[in-house]
Amino acid sequence: GPTQLWLASAFHHGLIPVQKLRHKDQLCNEQTICAEGTCCLEVNNSPRLCKALGKRGDLCSPRMLTNVYVDFCPCGVNQGTCQRGYCV
Repeated sequence: GPTQLWLASAFHHGLIPVQKLRHKDQLCNEQTICAEGTCCLEVNNSPRLCKALGKRGDLCSPRMLTNVYVDFCPCGVNQGTCQRGYCV
C-alpha cells in the first residue's frame, strides 16, 4: 500500500531515524517501523516480531492504520486484498 512505499521513501530521505527501523524477525513495537515487505506481528502474546506480509492464498489481517497486527500480517504488494481472512 501507499503507506509502506511512503515509509520506504521517507526512510531513504532521512525522515525516519534509522534506530526505529526493524528487519524481519527482529523485535518491534508501536514506536518502531518494520522494513518494507514486513509487518510487526503479535501472536499468542509472544514477543512482537517483524514478519513477512501475506502472499496470495495466505491468511491475513485487513490493512489498518496500526503499527502492530495480531495473528496475521496484511497482504503484500501485488498479493491481492484481504477478503474473509485470505489474500485474494
